[in-house]
Amino acid sequence: RTQQVWVTIDLERQRLIEAIVLIPANVVHDSGESRGYGFPTRFRVEVSDTPEFSETQTTIIADHTERPYLHPAPAVVLQPEDCHGRYVRVTATELWVMRGSNRAVFALGELLVFSGGRNIAPGKRVTALDSIEGKPLWSVDNLADGQSGLGHAILSERSATNGYHSNIEDSPARAKWVQVDLGAKIPIDEIRVFPARPIDWAESHGFGFPEHFRIEASDEHTFANPAILLDRSSIPFPNPGDNPIVIPTDTLEARYVRFTATQLWKREADYVFALAEIQVFSQGDNAALGSPVQASDSLEWGFWSKENLVDGYDSQHRLANDELAWLQGIVRKEALLNETKELEIALADEVGQVTSLLVRLASAFGIGIAALAGFGVIRGRALRQRATDRIRERIASDLHDEIGSNLGSISLLSELGGTEEEMAEINRIARETAESMHDIAWVIRSGHDTLQDLILHMRETAASMLKQMNHTFEISPPDLPNQKISLDFKRNTLLFFKEALHNILQHAAASNAAITIDITPPRFSLRIRDDGCGFDPQAAAIKASGGLKNLVKRAKSLNGEATIESTPGEGSHIALVAVISS
Repeated sequence: RTQQVWVTIDLERQRLIEAIVLIPANVVHDSGESRGYGFPTRFRVEVSDTPEFSETQTTIIADHTERPYLHPAPAVVLQPEDCHGRYVRVTATELWVMRGSNRAVFALGELLVFSGGRNIAPGKRVTALDSIEGKPLWSVDNLADGQSGLGHAILSERSATNGYHSNIEDSPARAKWVQVDLGAKIPIDEIRVFPARPIDWAESHGFGFPEHFRIEASDEHTFANPAILLDRSSIPFPNPGDNPIVIPTDTLEARYVRFTATQLWKREADYVFALAEIQVFSQGDNAALGSPVQASDSLEWGFWSKENLVDGYDSQHRLANDELAWLQGIVRKEALLNETKELEIALADEVGQVTSLLVRLASAFGIGIAALAGFGVIRGRALRQRATDRIRERIASDLHDEIGSNLGSISLLSELGGTEEEMAEINRIARETAESMHDIAWVIRSGHDTLQDLILHMRETAASMLKQMNHTFEISPPDLPNQKISLDFKRNTLLFFKEALHNILQHAAASNAAITIDITPPRFSLRIRDDGCGFDPQAAAIKASGGLKNLVKRAKSLNGEATIESTPGEGSHIALVAVISS
């Protein structure tokens, strides 16, 4: 377990290294699927100009040897500053141990090295202290083959095409080819070939990808004297599924790129050849995008066409140009999902606390009622019970309306989501839900039942909600009376205040806000002004805006009055005047 094991990629010459990405291996074994199979508990990442990694010529990029590293799923992204080198090494200083056994291993799914905005690791030579060479599943070469469990970089935009599809044949021995004309002889850095996964046959990963093929480049369309870039005509190639085939070609210049299937893929009772997309990178740009495409034959039908081979989409999504940004987005998405799970646990805990408080509140009232009943104050007991029931119903309504609605939104977004923006929305709603739970718990918790407590909580709420905006919070008189207030007054005043601030954040586009509270017992006055875009109150009333309706509803619950004044382009003024109840 404590044995040090290393693996190294040779980039062939010194490079500027912008990022190093470690993608764990996902393996299905006897005890089930393991995310992060073999990922070391402690490790070190280094860059050097020599294969011996001498101290004088080695830069340590990351050192996690002192303490265990948390589970890395789905990737570890390292971005060093001003780092140059030829060799990249990952050293496991404490191996991963399989659960339920003493088997200690070191494994990685893929190692990516970004330079010039692209991953330059595919096809580079990989060496290791030792390696299980059990192709096609395990091999040092698999560490830099451009394929991983994450698939390839995509955007959320769905594809409307499948790609290229040959004519259907009754024998696999019919060779088929498709080629891209780049328009002129240009330097080619890298070629990427994306397998198809048809819209109308979505569960067929690697649809039509031949087991035997070759990839060539040429200056002439006849390919009389081609440069052979990858030849698997005699050696079977494992179906890549949703991963692209990446062929680095740093010193090549050509005008045409051709993919030839020397043996067709068996569909059902027939044979075909299909690809989703071909990309040809020249000086960082995809020169194949929108270029003319020729083929030995082509099924021009439905979602299939040879022109779809260079439309910028695979069979499912638009392809992303920035692979590193896509990986960073996946890591952020995972972090947001984990944070959302933690918030859900915290919410469940808060709900339990609120329920417990409600039970204790009801018990306290029950004890008080029993004591009063002993003195014959039956009518007072009934009134108190009805008041308690009303408060409990209102709090239950708050729980249902705010928490239930938000959790429903989280559930819906989780089902439909996937983009970074949708994950950010899940995170925002979860945070708002947690804050609502804290507010409800604060309202009914004993020990916060004075006017001073309420004003202090309102100040803290304003500081939290308006932290991205210039705002003021003024109280008159500065010395507040230490006056007891009712649970109902505390609850409705706080909810009115939060609703008003929420409207500013969501709709006003304001830069400044001013909050003023004026207290002349028993009169309570709250004024909130902003310099936002404003609105037409009459038009808003006709639309029955939920936010404005809630303000009026809260004011009526306080036996008070809400005033809403606004002019388009001149900001808004919201005021509440109510009588303090104790």
